[in-house]
Amino acid sequence: MYKRELATHAEVINMYRAIVASIGWIAKQVGPSLAHAHSTLGRAMHAPSLSAFQAAKHVMRFLKGHVDMSLQYTRPRVFDWRNGDLPQWHMQTDASLADDVADRKSQGGYVGNWEDMAASTFSSTKSPRVCTSTYQAESAHATNACKEIEYKRNLFRFLRVLRETPTILEVDNYATFLSAGAPIRKFSPRSKQFSIEESTYNSVLKMVRLWCDIAWDHCRLTLRLPMKVLRQMQ
Repeated sequence: MYKRELATHAEVINMYRAIVASIGWIAKQVGPSLAHAHSTLGRAMHAPSLSAFQAAKHVMRFLKGHVDMSLQYTRPRVFDWRNGDLPQWHMQTDASLADDVADRKSQGGYVGNWEDMAASTFSSTKSPRVCTSTYQAESAHATNACKEIEYKRNLFRFLRVLRETPTILEVDNYATFLSAGAPIRKFSPRSKQFSIEESTYNSVLKMVRLWCDIAWDHCRLTLRLPMKVLRQMQ
């Protein structure tokens, strides 16, 4: 597939770019789990190092062992869509803090799918600027998820498959969760620098408190609630 001997440095860079582009195509078509690896490998497109080639080789070894990778969309039950019985579409988002040692930007992403089906929307990207806290990093990527939710709801409404209930967005940062539902906006030196992004997701999200039985092992604030508990809360 590729030449064993490369004459110039430009050929080395072009080969690396071709490998990363191929991984990105596979990730887009059938491999949401490769989105993070593809985004990370893309950081070295201009001048790949030995570590970048080793990481790309590791991903290709993974693909060699998963040649049957695929996305299958099967309905969990028969929906009476003529009477408004439509599946629920929800999203999950997560982010890290300053994991890129070069520019200290944060990696994060989101994934969305119909209930009990494979992922239909996913993304893994770096934050556009340096985030100074996990709160800011989570909020920045939650903003991207909210934009995607708005787009998807408009699309589903046009196709007449929108379920007229709130779209669930799962986050694992308690500060982001609280700020999204706070009736009074509170800004501090840590949060004022991203008020535009914060206003974006606060204009979309609305926090609703519902009583339900939650086991103690679900109370870890760094983990999202399992879907069984979320369905109980609906």
